[in-house]
Amino acid sequence: MLVWEWEDKFAYPSHPEIGAPGAFTMKEMQDFTKYAKQYHIQIVPLVQGLGHVSFILKWPQYKSLREVEASNWEFCPLKEGSYDLLFDLWKDALEATPGSEYIHIGSDETYELGVCENCQAKAKEIGKSGLYLLFVNKAAKYLETKSRKTMAWETPMGWTVGDSPAKGIVPEKELVFTESYDYETPDKSFAKEARKLGFEVFAYDPNPGVVPLMVPYNFEKGDKREKRPGSLEKSYQFLASAAKSATFDGMICTSWDDDGLHNQMWMLHFVNAAACAWNGSNPSINETRESFFQTYYGQSAIQMNELFELLNEGAYYYAGTMERNVWHYGEIGKTRLPDLPRGDALEFDPFWNTEYKEKVAESQDMLVKINKALEIIDKNKNSGVKNEYDFELYQTSAELIKHTCQTYIDMSDLEYAIKDAHANRFIDYNVSLEYLLKAQKIVENRLQNRETVFNNLVATYEKTRLPKGYSSNEKQYFWQQDRARHFANRQPDMSFLIYDEQMLDMEGYLEKLKDYITFFKENSMN
Repeated sequence: MLVWEWEDKFAYPSHPEIGAPGAFTMKEMQDFTKYAKQYHIQIVPLVQGLGHVSFILKWPQYKSLREVEASNWEFCPLKEGSYDLLFDLWKDALEATPGSEYIHIGSDETYELGVCENCQAKAKEIGKSGLYLLFVNKAAKYLETKSRKTMAWETPMGWTVGDSPAKGIVPEKELVFTESYDYETPDKSFAKEARKLGFEVFAYDPNPGVVPLMVPYNFEKGDKREKRPGSLEKSYQFLASAAKSATFDGMICTSWDDDGLHNQMWMLHFVNAAACAWNGSNPSINETRESFFQTYYGQSAIQMNELFELLNEGAYYYAGTMERNVWHYGEIGKTRLPDLPRGDALEFDPFWNTEYKEKVAESQDMLVKINKALEIIDKNKNSGVKNEYDFELYQTSAELIKHTCQTYIDMSDLEYAIKDAHANRFIDYNVSLEYLLKAQKIVENRLQNRETVFNNLVATYEKTRLPKGYSSNEKQYFWQQDRARHFANRQPDMSFLIYDEQMLDMEGYLEKLKDYITFFKENSMN
């Protein structure tokens, strides 16, 4: 099955304002469902329930249904209006996917659960887990009347543990638990207990580390930049064990769009998870990976594991530049531009290369690696590989990483150019002017390169990404950030990828530099 989380990309007939401009229509979703069935795949709609509902609660008319007025993230489970609205949306989802067995109501990451005054009082009575069960139970009872089983991000026996376990309330048997990696023991005791109680339980292979541009297949990096097992090994270790335990009814493997990754980037993740879930520990990780490369890209594909390793490294480099990781890690430091010259003596503070010495060295090292990745991509594109579009995606991602490397290197050269202009101020005006014009050219070239690289990336992605959500003459897209600090939700379009660089304001820097050069020319003539 394909569990498809729509958010606002479905045009809900009952509440058309929630659907983004150009969202999939009822007829389109019904056609998708019928098409998938021809290939023995059922489409399961995921329309979020308790949490992850900023696409609904950002609308002013639904603000009263929030658990906390300041957050558009979460419904209050004690307000009847929450259910009236969600039942409408779920009814639309059922109609859009005729014949499917399940519906997924999400409902995880309920950060503000039990915060409002009424919920605080209720939580004292039945526990915070009880509040959660109150919501999903009511959902499951309603959806059972519509002949659907209700999947939710609930952990087997999770309501019995934690800081505030449920009291006097248990889950409805219609619930299907799809989150089973927390509170677990080596012998899968919680999952087994839930199965004995009559629940369906799916093993959950969660999204690998959150990083833009590439799935971290080969390795992840921790808070201290230490390398940890990548997504392939993590899936293998969990799912091989889960499959051999014969404990679970199924497996659910997720891909999140937190960082805006194109769906093609996930293919090896899906294949690896399926292989582990079906077969246990055989084939090995390396066998699955090599089989995927040869089957999916063809016998002419070369150096694919090296390419994935280089893109893996490049993605973490990119994520660690500018202020991109502040969305996940908080205090990380800040990149700034080199100091501008000032006064008729061409004064400036030559501290940038001292402050960013390590980042420049890292950028120079990564530039060599990403050029190698681009070389491998070109070789594969010229060899007649299958699914060549993937290599176009790899290429535009690598070019963005390369641009980031070159930005730091160019900022270093920019400061050196201003430094040389300063050094010649009382020797030769013309030489100083040449260095100032060189500095201007460095900034102009970097701005032009960013525009080219970004536009190429967007054009490549949009060859297959349907324009669902763009503002049109008929309807404007209503964008509002949510409280989850998702990297890709910082801007309503793909400019989130260059947002941090835009915040440097190179354009403003360039204008100030031009103004200074004009001043310097006038001063040198007097």
